[in-house]
Amino acid sequence: MKINKFFIFFIVFIIFFVNFFSNISYGYNLELILSSDKTNVKIGDEVNITLSISKGMQAADFTINYDSDLLEFKSASIGNNFYNATLPGKIICSWFDTKDTKEFNFIFVAKNEGVALFSTTTENFYDGNLNAASTYTEGKLNVQLLSSGINTNNIKQVSDNNITSNIENINLQNTQNTSDNLVNKKQNNNITSKVLPQTGDNTIILCLFGVILAIIAIIAKMKFNLLKDI
Repeated sequence: MKINKFFIFFIVFIIFFVNFFSNISYGYNLELILSSDKTNVKIGDEVNITLSISKGMQAADFTINYDSDLLEFKSASIGNNFYNATLPGKIICSWFDTKDTKEFNFIFVAKNEGVALFSTTTENFYDGNLNAASTYTEGKLNVQLLSSGINTNNIKQVSDNNITSNIENINLQNTQNTSDNLVNKKQNNNITSKVLPQTGDNTIILCLFGVILAIIAIIAKMKFNLLKDI
């Protein structure tokens, strides 16, 4: 029994159809985390703020927000061509690379006392296949800026009351930020669960459908050949 070209084309089509739908990449949540190389920074000192992302990316549009009254931006690891820092308090980044990247660094100089607040505002991150995340957990960070005359090893001896008050304010802010992040994560998980389709059952059904069609085609071909021989 010879197998005609139509039958071969049919089998190839079924395989392609199942493989195509089983390899579609759906959205995901990307988490952005801000961290500092120093807990307390004296006026005039540099501080390195690191933006870490939960998955390697190759292109992005995002903004680093900071307090321009307390900090002066100096440089970024992504290169001068990939950011715009002309607006006070904002570093607007439009970046791409040919390899996966999970970390960015931004250097600032402390110029006044206070609690410096950092945050991110994200438009999109893209992986190597140009698939964008569907939701984002933005990064937030507080950094204490101290007078240049304060010895950070003897902070309590200089001004117990003021520093205790500052620490309490920072703890309250961190607690609120943690609560906001937990709420955002819960909302993002709910959004993801509602938006993203479940592909496991669909792939199995498509595979079974393809196999049944292939079996029907083989049986039909065999009966046709038997009738032809008669």
